[in-house]
Amino acid sequence: MSKRVIIIGGNAAGLSAASQIKRQDASWDVTVVEKSDEISYASCGIPYFIQGEVTSSDQLFALTTNDLKEKRGIDLKLNHEVRKVLPRENSLVLSSQDKEYKESYDYLVVASGVSPNLHNIDITSRRENSNIFTIKSIKDGINIKNSIEKYDISRVGIIGGGYIALEMVEVFSLLGYNTTLIHRRNQFSKAFEPEVSEHMKDVLKKNNVTLELETKIASVIEKNDNITVRKSDETSLNFDILIVAIGVTPSTKFLKNSGIEYGIKGSIRVNEYLQTNISNIYAAGDVAEAKNIVTKQPTFSPLALKANKEGSITGTNIVKNNVETFPGVLNSSIMKLFDTGVARTGITESEAKSKGYHVKKIRIESNTKPKYYPDSSKVTLFINFDEHNGKLLGGQIIGPLNEVKRIDVLSGMIQSEKTIQDLYHLDLAYAPPFSPVYDPIVLAGRVGKKYVRN
Repeated sequence: MSKRVIIIGGNAAGLSAASQIKRQDASWDVTVVEKSDEISYASCGIPYFIQGEVTSSDQLFALTTNDLKEKRGIDLKLNHEVRKVLPRENSLVLSSQDKEYKESYDYLVVASGVSPNLHNIDITSRRENSNIFTIKSIKDGINIKNSIEKYDISRVGIIGGGYIALEMVEVFSLLGYNTTLIHRRNQFSKAFEPEVSEHMKDVLKKNNVTLELETKIASVIEKNDNITVRKSDETSLNFDILIVAIGVTPSTKFLKNSGIEYGIKGSIRVNEYLQTNISNIYAAGDVAEAKNIVTKQPTFSPLALKANKEGSITGTNIVKNNVETFPGVLNSSIMKLFDTGVARTGITESEAKSKGYHVKKIRIESNTKPKYYPDSSKVTLFINFDEHNGKLLGGQIIGPLNEVKRIDVLSGMIQSEKTIQDLYHLDLAYAPPFSPVYDPIVLAGRVGKKYVRN
């Protein structure tokens, strides 16, 4: 029997769920409700659009409204905001153009994503077209690009220490602006090992980025053509453009009083089928809590691959009645920082200690090819494992851009619950143009296995 599904959110998770439902049963009525007029866009590509590596914002859209409506049979309600979810009535309250009305559903998918978190920074702008930006939508990218083309810009400030902040630092520095990174801690995101953060600092300094670390911000005031960042020590920094990229928060305000349970950091608690505590309501993507594969504990993981996979699994489970589980995440990630790649997976040494593991961290510096072969360079690996049994817990790699994708081998090993000894016994391919005989991953296993007690 045909059912009606309403999906809140028109990006990765929401559209993956919608498409999968129609693949499973084309007779089902699927409606996607999106607050903005943007759907199916690659937010990870926004920095590269601002930089000019991506020449048109249109290139960041994967699907058009026509693709979804005509080719996939999915109904779209753009510029519609969800005001309330009423599970007892199997309905929700929508608003559009100042009018409110109800829509009913058999199943509901919450894939509303995240919103930029300003962490209560006191920001005052006395300018009509502000040059203080956050980055979430394609429009944000367009507005930033328009500002740097329209105004006389020389000084750029970026607040934050995570992926978006660091990527934006690279973008503005490469565009030739005097770029300053402001962060409240001495190290960058806690996702990075301290040694990796130190290496990243060296890369930034080498590329003429000014670092304002251990800096607490008292207020931000924009007046005329100047933005003043007042620090807690009563000194100030002045910029022409300011990017605030401190972090994100799950977009769940409309769920207040719905009875849907929240999880870690305000995300939505789900089971292994991506089902909430209300059986006909599912959640997927950045807004949904996940399980850390190593610790088996809840984690907040707003990453692209998770969103796409969870959306697809949700669609399958709604039509076929919970036949596929989502195993969790390792928070695997990779980024470009000028000519350096940074990749990580699993948990850090600090996280491992806090969870009670007998963690051993090893540092391996290896050639990427045999010494005699041209263009050999150095790559550094940090591997965390339990010294009692050798179980792999996490790892990070920093080095040349085309070398750090080795993190995927480590990710696969951790997800398969392998040990540091297993890392040594991997039968990896070898030829001088690609790696030394002992690939850095295998070398890490060779060194690390000596520290396992049993």
